[in-house]
Amino acid sequence: MSRFSPPGTRLLAKGVNPDDGGSEMAYYEAPSGGAVFSVGSITYCASLLVDPAVSTITRNVLSRFVEDPRRGTPGSPVARVPRRGRRKTLG
Repeated sequence: MSRFSPPGTRLLAKGVNPDDGGSEMAYYEAPSGGAVFSVGSITYCASLLVDPAVSTITRNVLSRFVEDPRRGTPGSPVARVPRRGRRKTLG
């Protein structure tokens, strides 16, 4: 994050590379209701498979994006996303 990050941007995680390096995971909710989830890492996708903390943060953020306000309070923490049945493919 930098001084240019919008007010209210939340730092969710920061890498611990030497010399204060490392990626950051940030989340921002705009007053309009939109939201941004930003990950600055070239190894983010691979980390989803082996790092439980990265996987949990990602699951919670994505669940927040698809949450139906009629079923829960927006912003409520999500511990686990239930698996759904088989998905239909297009075509």
